[in-house]
Amino acid sequence: MTDAVFDVRHNSMTDGVAFIAPRRAPRAQGAIAAALGNALEWYDFTIYAALAIYIARDIFPDANETAALIKTFMAFGVGFIARPLGAIVMGGYADRMGRKPALQLSLLIMAAGTLVLATTPSYAAIGIGAPLLVLAGRLLQGFSAGAEIGGAATFIVEQAPPSRIGWYSSWLQASTALSMIMSAIMVYTATHYIGLERLEGGGWRVAFIVGLLIAPLAFWLRLGLSESPQRSELQAMSHLTTMTRVRAVFSERPKEMGIAFAMSALWSVSVYVLLIYMPIHAQQAFGFSPAQAAASSVVGGAVLGISCLAFGALGDRIGLEKVLSSGALTICLGVVPLMWLLQKNTSFPVLVGVQALMCVGVGMYSATAPAALVALFPPALRATGLAISYNSAVVIFGGFAPAVLTILASSGGSTLAPAFYVAIVAFGTLVAIRRLVRQGELSHPRR
Repeated sequence: MTDAVFDVRHNSMTDGVAFIAPRRAPRAQGAIAAALGNALEWYDFTIYAALAIYIARDIFPDANETAALIKTFMAFGVGFIARPLGAIVMGGYADRMGRKPALQLSLLIMAAGTLVLATTPSYAAIGIGAPLLVLAGRLLQGFSAGAEIGGAATFIVEQAPPSRIGWYSSWLQASTALSMIMSAIMVYTATHYIGLERLEGGGWRVAFIVGLLIAPLAFWLRLGLSESPQRSELQAMSHLTTMTRVRAVFSERPKEMGIAFAMSALWSVSVYVLLIYMPIHAQQAFGFSPAQAAASSVVGGAVLGISCLAFGALGDRIGLEKVLSSGALTICLGVVPLMWLLQKNTSFPVLVGVQALMCVGVGMYSATAPAALVALFPPALRATGLAISYNSAVVIFGGFAPAVLTILASSGGSTLAPAFYVAIVAFGTLVAIRRLVRQGELSHPRR
């Protein structure tokens, strides 16, 4: 397979790979609908972590509460094992059949996993069957999540006009911020109206039932999507099998796969540690109540969404690489001092402020990351290459991070461990980005 086969045009975005401009008018409504569907799907995926403490006591009972929480987070991590498989299968499906059907199918699989979790009896009722069912539900959710990033990112960015790629790109993480707010509101509401005792006794299932109730709305939004402007390119290469595409991205695009992996590492770590794990860490390490942790997450989610949109628009004005590099640098230098500040002053206003500032850094980096990742691959390999590289980074750096960090904290490790972990990954990603910028391989995609 050559560039000519894939109709790839050259520009400064990559060495021999360019982003193909849409051949018809951009569909902003379709991109917004895809982003909202992404938010509703990620609610189903992230609510598990938000309720991990209560799930632990009902499904993974242990005399040691920390041990039960570790088991729960291990089950959370198991969901990531299925993500590479979902990336391969569904990424190839999206490149072969189109972005729209792939987005619809991934939503149905996520709903199936959520149904399993919502209907799983307690350990007291069925014994070992309870954690096994939870693992099965997490595997289904992981398979779906592995497909979501490739399909949603490619669809949203492919809708963008050349001058607004950063703005459209920012919608992906902004929609994930919306799911973070939804999850936090659900936890806050549940702790107030259901009560901690009932939550531990099985009331946590209500949050998953809510996910099932909103699934039809997400599916309806995706049902009305128009196909990607790249549809003609996809149809021309529809004869390629999934495994052919997988072999192609590794043999024909090894440099692009490495670039995508490096950029995805920080994206995944910042989301899964600073956003998803942070409310649990605030309770376990600093003694905040569930309601306080949830409230800070609501504020953080709002700041994240606004930051994503603002920095995405800024990227269109000054260049995607400048915003991307600034975001990585901000996270690298800021996360440890912020966590140290919270350690020294464990007041609720400080928690809210720290969470908000962390979310500004995450928003700065993740706003333009989807656009940079999408631009690395030609249309016929785009969903496959992006999904595999991103989900590989998630499995290695993000999926089991909550479990590992909980183990470190319970064994006398520093409460700053999550911050040091993120800072180290951010430094490595920053080095990779700066080298690419110096080589002229990562710049605003002028098509």
